[in-house]
Amino acid sequence: MRSTFPRVALCALTLSALPACATRPASSPAPSAIERAEAGPSAEEQRYMTRADSLRGAILGTAAWAELGEDSCNPGALRTFVDTTAAARARHDSTVRALESVIIARGIDEPLDTRAGHALLRTAVRWEAAGTRPRWDVLAEGDNRRAIAAGLGGAYREAASGTCQPYATTDSVVVVIPPVPGFTLSGRDGLRTILYAGDEGLGRARELFSAQPGRTAASEFAFTRLRAVVLWRDYAVVSVVRRAEHGAVADPGAAAGGASYIFHRVGEEWRLLVVARTWG
Repeated sequence: MRSTFPRVALCALTLSALPACATRPASSPAPSAIERAEAGPSAEEQRYMTRADSLRGAILGTAAWAELGEDSCNPGALRTFVDTTAAARARHDSTVRALESVIIARGIDEPLDTRAGHALLRTAVRWEAAGTRPRWDVLAEGDNRRAIAAGLGGAYREAASGTCQPYATTDSVVVVIPPVPGFTLSGRDGLRTILYAGDEGLGRARELFSAQPGRTAASEFAFTRLRAVVLWRDYAVVSVVRRAEHGAVADPGAAAGGASYIFHRVGEEWRLLVVARTWG
């Protein structure tokens, strides 16, 4: 089964990916994942795999760390880079865009209803919903750092008590995911996560929120949406949008933020390679 994401939404992740997305012909059905695995990678696919691995190496080869101390309310690590000059930042951004382009161009038609796809969705959902944070991708095993809090995760130190208090004051987090048959968020942790699928699911979430006693036009309906997810072999791009709407009414101008991530799979685990960009 193929992913139900619109091609335009996925291509819009990066400008550099648009030509590849736009020119892919609508020909006969592509071979299944099982058929491709049995046949092994083609020469063309192998070239792209080598290219992706090289770009990953370039990103990790210049990386450093900003550690948050153990006494912090948000323990974790933030990936930084040794050279912070304008020229170095431009090279880094170009490398990230190139890797995004490869992943999107090669993976836009790949299904998410696979073991790897389900694992990727769980990784992203748990991180956004204040659950388990992904580990950072590294060149050498043994470097075991987890990412800082994302989305509704994290806490602040209350001045009066000196204790850590969570930023999220609700007891549940609404997350909208792609319509992927059979996906479940097993082994939940962190806040209670309520999942909805696609536009239809988001519409249902708004209706349920509005129907709750005490809700008014001023009540804030907050949710996180995995807007685009593209998986290709051991790489993936995930684009996340976080919105807050008043009265659960769809409003394109509502406050929004988000981020785009690149993940790399090591064994059965999806690790965070880089935060490509953030906004809002």
